[in-house]
Amino acid sequence: MSLAALCLALITQGTVPGIPESASSPTAVGYRVRVVEMEGLKWRAEMHRHLRPVARQGGASVWLMDESVVGGLLDTSKQTLFTPKAASGREVPAEMRTSLRVPYVANLERVADGPHGAATALAYKPDVAYVDESLSVSVKCRPAVEGGAMATIALDETRLAALELVEVVEDVQPKADAEPGTKPVTLKAQMQVPLLVDGTLKGEWRVPEGQALVVGLGPHEMKR
Repeated sequence: MSLAALCLALITQGTVPGIPESASSPTAVGYRVRVVEMEGLKWRAEMHRHLRPVARQGGASVWLMDESVVGGLLDTSKQTLFTPKAASGREVPAEMRTSLRVPYVANLERVADGPHGAATALAYKPDVAYVDESLSVSVKCRPAVEGGAMATIALDETRLAALELVEVVEDVQPKADAEPGTKPVTLKAQMQVPLLVDGTLKGEWRVPEGQALVVGLGPHEMKR
């Protein structure tokens, strides 16, 4: 079981580390996003004392965490999926996106010299299709009356959790000139069915100075 977690840190306004100065300004807001995959839910117990609940949407949860302990959360991750930085003006959305196209065998075209069960020559031609894994993050900020910033976040994720296998089995019959007693040969081939997991999150939350937003997109089983 895996849990994708998005850690959003609001960086000091002005020149943003890792962003060219030409893209920053005295009114610019910088964002650092780390998207990581967690192994199981053990991290929730280990980091529980640092996570302050903010909101829940369906299977997703939002917390606040001191920026100083974000590194400890990242250290417990299975792998890092996405680590963009961006800068934009106040109340101007910063858009970040990543995608990966994954091939799979969607169908098997039967090529044979006879009907099913009676062919003496048989092959399967794979029909390859593609599915896109993607993650898009939109963030914009405005100053909060209580201090810090009000962050408006829109998050959309599509993950390929598994490629389920479908096995096709057929016996290939001996040819007419085969030795007496020759037995049929069993031919097996596999095609795949993609299992996609979608996650969305939208909302506006206050992020105090020195804090980071942590978004858990919910647990799901990854078989890949």
